[in-house]
Amino acid sequence: MYGQIVEAGVNSTLTPQFYVNDVSIKEAAEITGEHDLGSQLDVNLRADMPLMQNPGLQARVNGLDMLTIGLAYYSIDDFQNALNYFQKADNAEWIGSGKETVYLLIGNAYIRQESKIQDFSTLPLADKAYQEALAVNPNYGRALIGECCLSQCFEQQQQLRSCQPQ
Repeated sequence: MYGQIVEAGVNSTLTPQFYVNDVSIKEAAEITGEHDLGSQLDVNLRADMPLMQNPGLQARVNGLDMLTIGLAYYSIDDFQNALNYFQKADNAEWIGSGKETVYLLIGNAYIRQESKIQDFSTLPLADKAYQEALAVNPNYGRALIGECCLSQCFEQQQQLRSCQPQ
């Protein structure tokens, strides 16, 4: 992860860039390059200004750090630790676009965890995460796909319950 600050007086721009080199993380396309998390931010920041003087930008950088660590766990199917870090990325002071991606990754991690262990008790939390992503961006196609996947998981859960002895 790196970025470029272009000074334009007090209204500078920051363009973060993300590169993930792991084919096991199919969600990497959500954060790499110049997508939502890598979109340009207008910030009140000079190149020589300490990051901590801009709390909104600091919150976003901290959130991106947490996402990066979470993705490392996600890549090795350790979804509980991935969730812990993705949830730490959900910071109220986050500035700019891309927060819907945080919620998408939370929802996806819940579904992957549930599918792995065949325990569907936290599927409502995945649903909540996808709804939060859609609240940020109602046209976010990946969250809509997550909702469809969630419907399939709920259906699978019902089928498993109907097959168990009473």
